Amino acid sequence: MKLYAVTSASESQRASIRAVQAGMQEAVRLGFRNGLLSYAVLRTPGQLINAVRHFDSVLLDSGAFSAFNSGRRVKLEGYIEFCKRYGHLVDAYACLDVIGDDGATARNQERMEAAGLMPIPTFHFGERWETLTRLARDYDYIAVGCMHSLGTVARQEFLDGCWRIIRESPRWPFKVHGWAMTDAAIMERYPWYSVDSLTWGVGAIYGSSLELSGPRRRVLRQVQRKKLKNRAMRQDGPAATGLRLHASARALQQYTDYVTRLWVARGIEWKEADHGKSTQGRSEADH
Repeated sequence: MKLYAVTSASESQRASIRAVQAGMQEAVRLGFRNGLLSYAVLRTPGQLINAVRHFDSVLLDSGAFSAFNSGRRVKLEGYIEFCKRYGHLVDAYACLDVIGDDGATARNQERMEAAGLMPIPTFHFGERWETLTRLARDYDYIAVGCMHSLGTVARQEFLDGCWRIIRESPRWPFKVHGWAMTDAAIMERYPWYSVDSLTWGVGAIYGSSLELSGPRRRVLRQVQRKKLKNRAMRQDGPAATGLRLHASARALQQYTDYVTRLWVARGIEWKEADHGKSTQGRSEADH
């Protein structure tokens, strides 16, 4: 399972993240091999080029969800030109979604493909199941998105439905990315090719930390500042935030490694090819 560290934050998060330098340089320093950048919040193309130099692979998100939440709009023409010029530098780039309108999203996909691009299409909560059936039939790399605020039970029901369709597709196995899908239960329950997370940064800034616990340290949980065992991590200030960042990054990476081994044991293995690009493989134990 490939883990992308989100390194470009929304406007509401950027000031806090800049204060502790929790961006690309911080992610690299903390050992993340892969980075996710958002077109909607990139200041210059140089930020993307710099990320490509430092990470093994980079995933480019259109930023449609962040723009939707902030009331801003990402222009398709500008995104197409950016992807045509710089898309060859990244591992993959997402289609520009229209949140809540899968028909408009499909038209954007068609326009990007007509321009010679190969964007990853995303299936969102609330869209028609027929849309996901078509994506699973026609594409080798798709993504699934679901708001965390939906709640644990509803989110699992949605993802169960998604993966039922995905795994029944005659094209399975193919690559599926989970937008912000680094909840422990979600990583263990579904065989993602890749996932991304900003939790390692934002949680630490607001006073919590990811940690491994339980038998053989195979339970990943978010611990609030007042309950952290490390006294220094319970303090305020850049030093304490830095400790929480380091602990969260290490725990998330270790847990992702564990889940990757878990899925290999279950028969799903994603193998790295040359230049950071990836191919998929499956053993007879797939189930």
